[in-house]
Amino acid sequence: MSCGCIELIAVLGLTLVGCSTDYHVRAADREGQAIMAEKSALVERFRKELLDPRDAGAREADKSSIEVPNPLSLEDAILIATRHNRDYKSRRERYFLDAIGLGLTRRNFLETVFSGSLGITGTDGRRRQLAETTTLSLSGTRLFPTGGRLTMSTSGSIGHNEDRTQDADVTGTISFSQPLLRGAGKKIAFEGLTQAERNLVYAARDFEVFRQTFAIQITQEYFDLVQRKTSVENVRRRAEANEFVLREARSLYRLQQGPQVDVLRAEQTAREARNALLDAQETYQRSLDGFKIRLGVPLSAEFDVGDAFPAPEPLEVAVDGAVTAALGNRLDLATERGRVEDAVRNVMIARNRLLPDLDLSASYSIFSAEANSFRDLAFDADTASVSLTLELPFDRKSERNSYRSALISLEQSRRGYTQRRDNVVLDVRESLRRLEQIRQQIENDKANIKTLERRIKRARLDNLAGVGSNRDVVEAVNDRSAALNSLNARYVSYHISRLNLLQQMGLLFVDKEGRIIR
Repeated sequence: MSCGCIELIAVLGLTLVGCSTDYHVRAADREGQAIMAEKSALVERFRKELLDPRDAGAREADKSSIEVPNPLSLEDAILIATRHNRDYKSRRERYFLDAIGLGLTRRNFLETVFSGSLGITGTDGRRRQLAETTTLSLSGTRLFPTGGRLTMSTSGSIGHNEDRTQDADVTGTISFSQPLLRGAGKKIAFEGLTQAERNLVYAARDFEVFRQTFAIQITQEYFDLVQRKTSVENVRRRAEANEFVLREARSLYRLQQGPQVDVLRAEQTAREARNALLDAQETYQRSLDGFKIRLGVPLSAEFDVGDAFPAPEPLEVAVDGAVTAALGNRLDLATERGRVEDAVRNVMIARNRLLPDLDLSASYSIFSAEANSFRDLAFDADTASVSLTLELPFDRKSERNSYRSALISLEQSRRGYTQRRDNVVLDVRESLRRLEQIRQQIENDKANIKTLERRIKRARLDNLAGVGSNRDVVEAVNDRSAALNSLNARYVSYHISRLNLLQQMGLLFVDKEGRIIR
């Protein structure tokens, strides 16, 4: 082969490699997305058809703009975080990589895997005739459900000598090997594919639980921000009230109807209120910047949050019903049950490995005599062989230990499942009690605020009448501000606790955009 031909082959090879790069990326994306959709559909089917229907529902979310609106609503905050949060992107990419990994495993088990090579060898002609040899080899392997493996291979070569003569030959071989004891059967041979399929189902469940938890976290962080913003307003009103008390104390002192100590006390309290307002404003701005990072938007983005708190929504569910729903619907609990099944299969596989190897093998090869070109080739020789090989199992200590380890792992999986199951029941019962506790505390806070309003009016009247001091007014105003902040915090706590309970029952749904479905 001339140097020009070699250069042409090299250029063609590099061109094909360059052109195929984008094709492989697109092919990987298509396959990964398709497999992700397949496994996510299993989770969706479970949650739509097989779970307890209490308070379940679904709706398709409308896509909204990725720009940050001002003011920012909770729904938009969750949408933006789902699209731009760094942790969320990493988890989604991890799920995608697991999906294309399963695609490779499927290919290896279900399709014939081919490989090939092309080589060019030249000799320098110092000790032998100058020659150039081109060799091409192709092979393919296919795994059968029985555990058998079929291998097909062929190779050919053509040599160009210094005297312009050529030598060509071709060889082809087909062989089949079938285990009869150890490694025989689809359950054994295809265990790698079975486990890979199940692992991706587990990954799909984990990703769904992550999406639910992420939506709850963003909800809590959003309302924490609303709470801090409202706290700023409460502190501002408290500062304004303290300024009013200060002006009132000064007026009474000038009219000689109040002592100077009331003025001094009011001045101190007013300064403390101003400092508290500055602290509250700084805390809010710092939290707002942190929330921007959490959303994945630039710190330069300008927006504010709303000022409305979630109204306490009742969740009427009995303890037994909530526990039953949780045990039937929880995705993490379903995964734990699946891992017990995996451990059972591992015991079966470890038991099979205790058997000796008994393999049936057959092969057939054909050969061509050397010729001057491929057109002159003639297959004039072949060979066939059949063998049955039995291993003498003198040493099975490693397999014995693996079998014992599989049995122990099975017992550990069962204990792990029962412990997770008990913890699920404990969490649901505790969450129900917690939800009822917060509901009662909200009612107490509301009644307490009404009492404080009356107390402020009474303290001001007593102060004007000269039977009280402005200390009573200041204390009442400060207590009302603290009570308002406490009530807002309980509103948030109730809402988050309710979402956590729905998640613990397996009844929290998140749409494709990451928003919680009501």
